[in-house]
Amino acid sequence: MKVFDLIRKLSPLAAEMLSRLAARLHTACDANRGTVSSAKAVVFWGGGKDSTLALAFTKALAEFTGLTVRAVTMDNPGITPGTRGNIEQIASTLAVEHEYWHFRKPVPALGQEIQSWQRLYRALALALGGQPRFMCVACNFSSIVTEYSALALHQADFCVTGNPAWELATFEKWIESLRAEYAGVIAFPDRTGKQMLDYFRFWHAIYERLLEELFSESGSENCAADDAIAEYLYPMPESGDIVERASHLNVMGDGMIDCIAADHQELLAALGWRLPDDMQGGTESDCAFTASIAYLNIERNGLNRHLEHLDEADHYFRPPVEMTARAREWAVSGKSNVEGRKLLSLLGLSESYKPSSPTGSAIAQSLIDKLFKIR
Repeated sequence: MKVFDLIRKLSPLAAEMLSRLAARLHTACDANRGTVSSAKAVVFWGGGKDSTLALAFTKALAEFTGLTVRAVTMDNPGITPGTRGNIEQIASTLAVEHEYWHFRKPVPALGQEIQSWQRLYRALALALGGQPRFMCVACNFSSIVTEYSALALHQADFCVTGNPAWELATFEKWIESLRAEYAGVIAFPDRTGKQMLDYFRFWHAIYERLLEELFSESGSENCAADDAIAEYLYPMPESGDIVERASHLNVMGDGMIDCIAADHQELLAALGWRLPDDMQGGTESDCAFTASIAYLNIERNGLNRHLEHLDEADHYFRPPVEMTARAREWAVSGKSNVEGRKLLSLLGLSESYKPSSPTGSAIAQSLIDKLFKIR
């Protein structure tokens, strides 16, 4: 069965939205890029509910436009065997080209770059004093670098994520607030007027400063920071960069219909997606970090406040019911503490690791404050 036929059967409103989006895609490509059949879309796919839905929608668009689709998954230590099973199953079901990436490069398999991750996690944990979501700064950083690098390598026309339009708009507001906050200490590059190029130029400036704060050592002429920048961060994109041609393709809504995974559980199940048994849940369905986040949050704020945080996230993000129920059960039973400590140990941190006073990184603290909530 064609994916679009499955969507039309199980999610008629989503099918209507995709039909309108396809018509707009034809118009945009005819005006700017040539035919849709010559266009390329890279879907950034963590294996979770939202990005899986986005991948299915993009494949459906490809079925009646000829758009070429490639899925890219960011390698990180939070990907569990259950998530990997979802990725392998759905990549096969949808028959899409798929590859794993570690920061700037594709990698043949998961888990081969653990030492590189550990170095970054330890630096962030120290700088943020074990703030419960410290590892999410690393994942946000890596996702930006992977997005740029994969779009450039594949000369993609479209960037697809599992974020709805309202989240993309929120990200833009965060960018502007960070730009205003650090205008006096970061020499942000001039805007070029090219949306994707300016997006990656801004984040280069932010993450270059972050690495300088995390790895600079007095008396070493910043060699540690220079090494980290060369390892983790793409070069500053200049005018004429290949990513100028790219734009966001929001397949999670078109202004008339917005799609969230909780409303499309039957479709996800038909594709073979299941909430993995080896992760906590909450609002995250593609990584095991939620258990470590829960453990650190319980250590810092107590179990009752952590449960309140879960309720707040449930109200705000509207995840499937089973995910919130799983997160509460793991927290109350103590399983979050056990699994969370295991993952922290894998990240190169002691099993007895506890939140403490931060030692300093203004950029990392701002990212935590602006980008992340307890989930």
